[in-house]
Amino acid sequence: MKKLLIILYLLLSQSVWATTTPDSKQIDVLKQKLQTCYNQFNTPKHQACLQTLTNCLQDDEHITQAHTCFIGVAEELTSLYLPDYTTIKQDLTDGYNHFNRYVKAPLQQVVVENNAEKPNTPQDMFLATKVMYNEVKNMLHILPVIHKMKQYPDLFKETGFVNPLFNMTLYPTDLKELSMHISPTQIRLTDNQTAYVHECQLVQNNLMSLLYRCTSEYRTESDNTVAETHRAESFHRYAFLASRNDSTPLNRVDIMHVKWGNDVLSIPLVVYLDNLLITQ
Repeated sequence: MKKLLIILYLLLSQSVWATTTPDSKQIDVLKQKLQTCYNQFNTPKHQACLQTLTNCLQDDEHITQAHTCFIGVAEELTSLYLPDYTTIKQDLTDGYNHFNRYVKAPLQQVVVENNAEKPNTPQDMFLATKVMYNEVKNMLHILPVIHKMKQYPDLFKETGFVNPLFNMTLYPTDLKELSMHISPTQIRLTDNQTAYVHECQLVQNNLMSLLYRCTSEYRTESDNTVAETHRAESFHRYAFLASRNDSTPLNRVDIMHVKWGNDVLSIPLVVYLDNLLITQ
């Protein structure tokens, strides 16, 4: 009798899962809708701007239309895979509004002082809109993985991240770099022999990215001077990259780690997923 109940429970749980897993036809419709959104934005004028970053004219109307379209697709996607997550519109909007601080400035090796932001130029607006499109496109790969993780809760533990993929080990694409494990309070780097730990404050935590503010201390001393303690502050941002193509392994999710403070460092990282989480 006990075995019969267990079998019945498993059958029922599989049936519930089947009814809650998004239908492939729904996803195909959203993929087409996203592509239509981008085609409307990706006019010859915009292509010229994005390719050369010159002669970019203010185009608030088309930018607003593109944002509305991209966000609409993102909200439909999250409602299918993560119905309890209701802030994707705010996530994407914040990413666009802070494009200078979180993307453009670090990658161009410009140190952001005192968190000041310069107004977006027309070039910035087009680039930030393209980033928003890439983020929504990447959700088509990431959301099914998160959704499937619910079937295997033993594979990960909740640590305060909105996206549980951030709780997995991040491996460098360059084998000379250190692998990394992040938690809401620290960044831990290791080469399997030595661990380096940075204590940090998690100041941004959403579905697509994380932002840390970290402080470290070091001492300087010599024969002629009194020992002094110095504090150095740095920012670390982790964001998913929409870089999948036909040759990208199914069990790979690409992440970019950008660190900035006194210098700027950009490191491509990879999460290699358990085979159970691979979605075709």
